[in-house]
Amino acid sequence: DDFGEIARRGNDMAAINQYLGEIIDTAPRDVNGLCIAVISEAGSRISKPLTDHTLRFLSLSRYGLREQDIKALLEAEGTGFNALGFSRLIKYMRSYLIRRPDGRIDFAHQNIRSGIIQAMGRQTYKADSLLYMSYLKTLPVSDPLRSDDMILHAWRCGDEEALVRQVADLDEKTMPGPFLSAAEQIKI
Repeated sequence: DDFGEIARRGNDMAAINQYLGEIIDTAPRDVNGLCIAVISEAGSRISKPLTDHTLRFLSLSRYGLREQDIKALLEAEGTGFNALGFSRLIKYMRSYLIRRPDGRIDFAHQNIRSGIIQAMGRQTYKADSLLYMSYLKTLPVSDPLRSDDMILHAWRCGDEEALVRQVADLDEKTMPGPFLSAAEQIKI
C-alpha cells in the first residue's frame, strides 16, 4: 500500500518524493510495458485470474466485448465469472476502457491491446483465439460481434470453412467494418 510505505519512510514530503522517485525509476520505459504494469496492479487489487482472462479476451476482439460475452468466455475457459469482481475491474480500469453505444467494452487505446497481445505468449494467444472463435460460432450471423470478428478470427485460426461460411452468410446488414488492424495482428 502506497500510504503505508510513505508512513514507514517518515510520512513527510521527503518520504513522498523518495517513494515517487523510486516508482518512476522502476517503471517500464515503453507504453506497452506501462499498460502491462497497470493491468498487473489491477489484478493484484481485484482478482488476477479475472483481470488477466477478461483483458486477454478483450484484446482479441476488434471493437470490444459485451459483459455477457466476457461471462460466457470466462465460463467456457473454466475461470468463472464474478459479477462483483467484474464491476470492480471495470471501475478500476475506467480510464483505460470505453463503452461503445452497443454495450461493448473496449480499450480506450490501441497500445493496451497491443501490450496484452505481446505479453500473452504464442501458446496462450493461440488457445484464447481458438476459444474465442468457438464462441463466435455460437452467435447468430446477425450478431454485431460475430459479424465484426468472425472473418478475422477464422483467418487467424486457419478455419477456412468458417471463413467461407461467414462470408456467404453476410449481407448488407451484417457486413463488418473495414479490417483496420488485421495486417498488424498476429496470425496463428
